[in-house]
Amino acid sequence: WFDSQGLKEDHLASSVEELKNFNSRSKIRGAVYGVEAAFRLMYTEACDKRGVRRNSSLLDQFESATTPLTSVDLSNTYLGPKGFEALLSIINKHPTLRTLKLANSLIDTDQCVRLCKVLQDPKSLSQIDNLELSDNPLTHPAGRALLGMMQARRKITQISLS
Repeated sequence: WFDSQGLKEDHLASSVEELKNFNSRSKIRGAVYGVEAAFRLMYTEACDKRGVRRNSSLLDQFESATTPLTSVDLSNTYLGPKGFEALLSIINKHPTLRTLKLANSLIDTDQCVRLCKVLQDPKSLSQIDNLELSDNPLTHPAGRALLGMMQARRKITQISLS
């Protein structure tokens, strides 16, 4: 019967083995990962363009996503000025990101001001409403930029600066 149908017994056995090993969660994860894969690629390209090393913590968060990311935690992670710019290049394009944690990441005043400008850009797709900026060396100009961003962008509901 196998030969008359153009099927070989070993082909059938391998198909049965594939069914046994089928993991629906990994298949679903693969589809969701595809969404985050685009942002991972954009981030990778932004780092390459700036000649900066890719942040492994951020890459891990993209790779382990089983649903579209709503939070990115880069607390205790030094990005550096060029790495921070690479991060900013994807933040304003990510429509599901709600929380950005940058506590103790050595974000300086200039970087904070730049973040505020990106988040209040009317063309931004960003949905960030929670910023964690604690334990960073921020000065008064950063505070003024954060206040201006909150006034221009009512979506921001929480900023932590302790």
